[in-house]
Amino acid sequence: MNSLFPLRLALQQEIKDRNLTFSDLAKRAGLNRSVFSLIFRKKEPKPIAFQYLTKITLALGYPEDHYFELYIDECFYGGKPNRSRIEPFLIRCAEQNKQSYIRKVLFHLSSEHRERSLAFIFEIAERLVQSYDDKRSTPFFQWIIDHETDLTSERLAVAHFRMFRMHKGTDEESNSKLIEKVFSVKDQLPDELKLTALLAIINAKHIYEDTKDILPMCEEFIHLCIRLFGTSDRPRLFKFNAAYPLIHPPIYYYGQSHLLKEAHLTDKGDFEEAALCQQKYKDLSWLAGSSEIGIFYVRRFNLYYRFNEISLRLLQGQEEALTEYVPLLIDHPPEILPGIITMLDAACSFQFNLDDVLDIFKAPLHNYMSLNDNAYNMNFSRNRYVLFLQKLSVYQYNRGRYEESLQAAMQSWELSQELNNHSHLRMFASLAVMYNTPVEET
Repeated sequence: MNSLFPLRLALQQEIKDRNLTFSDLAKRAGLNRSVFSLIFRKKEPKPIAFQYLTKITLALGYPEDHYFELYIDECFYGGKPNRSRIEPFLIRCAEQNKQSYIRKVLFHLSSEHRERSLAFIFEIAERLVQSYDDKRSTPFFQWIIDHETDLTSERLAVAHFRMFRMHKGTDEESNSKLIEKVFSVKDQLPDELKLTALLAIINAKHIYEDTKDILPMCEEFIHLCIRLFGTSDRPRLFKFNAAYPLIHPPIYYYGQSHLLKEAHLTDKGDFEEAALCQQKYKDLSWLAGSSEIGIFYVRRFNLYYRFNEISLRLLQGQEEALTEYVPLLIDHPPEILPGIITMLDAACSFQFNLDDVLDIFKAPLHNYMSLNDNAYNMNFSRNRYVLFLQKLSVYQYNRGRYEESLQAAMQSWELSQELNNHSHLRMFASLAVMYNTPVEET
């Protein structure tokens, strides 16, 4: 035994200090005594399997990670990486958040072992993604991004996709950089992940008010859904063979693809085409099957249809639609904020008086972002709240309430600063022009 085997030296010293024999320790650890003979023989000792190390460590009364630092050398026994030891060791380090040990192993793999290690490091990362809904796989996907030389590989595309999913947060500037990466690799993604990528990219473009390429991407999203899931008159009879689990059920992607296209057309004022999109998700029972989640989404998209059908009428100046819209919003609190935004748009275009409606929803609007059953994620809600404040500012200005208008504009500015969303600056420029325009006396 020599300094080339520090783990064995440490274990041997521990056994000596406790006056144990190999037989004693083998019995405590639940291992065959021959395991110790092979591990500690002087000539070409056998590498220590990770599961053996765990049993020995616990038998000695130490925490599981007591010898992790020394085990790193065991992963490269003989100067070569050994997957059978590296894989369980890295997974356990990830589970226990032992980042320093993970970094050291990955650093060793970054030299001449890089190319042969890409595949199994990627598999480790994917295994962690499927087992844990958190960021434990981050260092492995980042290692793939740093060392994959084939820029068109599916593996690299998936790594960028996973990093976006794990690290999107409340800072929109950081989110936009992650989205740009996903956009650049979306065509290398497998179909089942590309569905979620397209959904995220289009939603981000709406948040950043970047209308370029939205319509073609919506069409791409729709065509992908049709190819994978079929249509109401020609449903797909068999599930497609997915290498990765779908993040959402098929009905969700199908409905969202048409909802996003409708939203874009509505923003453009193309209400006739937007109405055609509504018919595509009005009744998705053909795609639901008998599952509870399928039935849930049939009802959810039908509810969206009811809201959006009324919204289009409002946006075309039909003020009487408010009598249907307001009760529907009262019954569905998570939809109040997008509903109020729609009504403010209509009011500013057609001089509706919304004062009574705004009084009804004053408290729900204030509490909107903390609703537990909110259908939108927190960040999307915060951006929508900024949009609401901006539109409220215009509405109050048009009603001659300049102090209230300025107050809404300032609140919008403060929240935009928190979100770090520079796309809102264009709206603030418009508000500045509005405030600097002389008001005509009547």
